[in-house]
Amino acid sequence: MKAMEATITHSGLGLVNGKFPSGAAVHVCTQCALEVLRSHAHGEIMGYRMTDNPKAMVGTGYEGHDFALLNDRWIVDIWVKLCSQQSARAVFDLHDPRDGPQVAKLYGDRDRWKLVDTYENAFG
Repeated sequence: MKAMEATITHSGLGLVNGKFPSGAAVHVCTQCALEVLRSHAHGEIMGYRMTDNPKAMVGTGYEGHDFALLNDRWIVDIWVKLCSQQSARAVFDLHDPRDGPQVAKLYGDRDRWKLVDTYENAFG
């Protein structure tokens, strides 16, 4: 999964004029999460409202933030890397204690994350 990090670039994702090949806009975090789910059948879109998760850095200045969570382990967040540029990385391992501090800083309290959608609902 960490090898995926190298592909999360404008050219690696096939972005043209701020859009994915599907036509979805890269500047919308939910669309970025959906694009991740298009290529990974075991995932969910998680999200939070800033008022419910004030410790989160990602989403500041917006109502909230959505991101892909794969296998209840991997956060894959194209938006945080390419759009907000709040992180040089887009892939975080929730089972790796070295990623814990950055995940907490970026995404706040995990118990504040809510299920937005699943792969099965979005594409099934």
